[in-house]
Amino acid sequence: MDEMQMKDEFFGDKGIDTPYERELIDPEVNIEFPEKTSEYQILPDTLNMIERSREFRLSKALMNYQELYDEIQSLLSKIEERNSNDPAFKGFVQALQTSSKNIYELLEIENQHSSHTDSGDFELYGMLFRMGKSISVRMTFLDQYFRTQLTDKTNIDEIEQAELDSISEWEKKENEIAAIYLELSDEIDEAAETEINRLEEEKRVYERLHTTLADVSFIHQNRYLMFSEVVQQAKILVEHPISLIDGDMRYFLKQLSMLPDLSTAKIHLLLLFRQYKEKLQSLKGKYAFIDDIKETFLSEKHYLFQRITRNATDPIRTWLYDQVESASRTLDIFASLMVNAIKRSKEQYEDSMMDLLKFYRKEAVFYYEQIAYLQKKEQIRLFLRIIEDLQETSEITDEWIEKYVKANGYEE
Repeated sequence: MDEMQMKDEFFGDKGIDTPYERELIDPEVNIEFPEKTSEYQILPDTLNMIERSREFRLSKALMNYQELYDEIQSLLSKIEERNSNDPAFKGFVQALQTSSKNIYELLEIENQHSSHTDSGDFELYGMLFRMGKSISVRMTFLDQYFRTQLTDKTNIDEIEQAELDSISEWEKKENEIAAIYLELSDEIDEAAETEINRLEEEKRVYERLHTTLADVSFIHQNRYLMFSEVVQQAKILVEHPISLIDGDMRYFLKQLSMLPDLSTAKIHLLLLFRQYKEKLQSLKGKYAFIDDIKETFLSEKHYLFQRITRNATDPIRTWLYDQVESASRTLDIFASLMVNAIKRSKEQYEDSMMDLLKFYRKEAVFYYEQIAYLQKKEQIRLFLRIIEDLQETSEITDEWIEKYVKANGYEE
């Protein structure tokens, strides 16, 4: 797939009804454009941009991140609580919080406490901590660089209201322009032209702001959805790990008890656990490819071209439109350079969005694979525990199975 095809896959045309957006987010807004006789109305593409800006609000991205961050902190607290008497775990948490050890030293600590006899909490806590830290860094970035373009409000509800009001003001300007055209005869008088130009200039300020903020929010709402799925899978490990293997446990215990030599199953599980452990350790070694420094670099690059797109493009474009072609060779050369610069800035803006989307997709795959290995390892731990319990029991009866199921929380 070439770069242009990839852009089409991610962005499609203007609006929320694109292939990539349909796949990741089910829009709440149902846009319909009733037929009207006049040619002077808000165009469908403009309405799409307005509704897209409402759907992909910066305030919504901030809210989603805050919600996910709070959920991660809740899971971290639960893991800390059940390891409150473990000095090694407390030291690990402190090292994470103070950054007193580098990533590879921390991963080695996780590895030392991730055997089949361990709980797996070191690895799970480390992964969730890093996800939470990344979300926190990005919330701060969005607040400092993008929220400040919109409002000086800091309360999230007030930010949301300010954003919605601003989008409504943009829509109002579009309606005012359409209304003037509706009232005009074939020719536009000077007063009407002056008013239209004023409104056009004002509405372009809103349009540039909200279309670029919608691009930012689109990127981060997609990331939120991908992160949220990983967190939900982590939640299973924290709150109800036995659900990973629970499904008619009584029947399974009865069948497993008939295996002539339970140690053979145990050997295979241990070998498989070792393979998963090695693969997970290798996977975690790729943290350097998704670190916060690289993410910040890509985000700052996108911010730079967002500012250029919002503030520096239209004034030049309007000025060029007013120039007389071939009036001056020097002017023609300068104009040609400006046209190429504007075109290149637009391409770089889109490229910066693509870079962030690809980075977050790679990041999501990294965490998806990691949580999958953690769940597989936990499944093996649970089955090993069951086998050991069966080996310690002289006679496996229906009564014993019933008590075992209830005592270990497998009651369906």
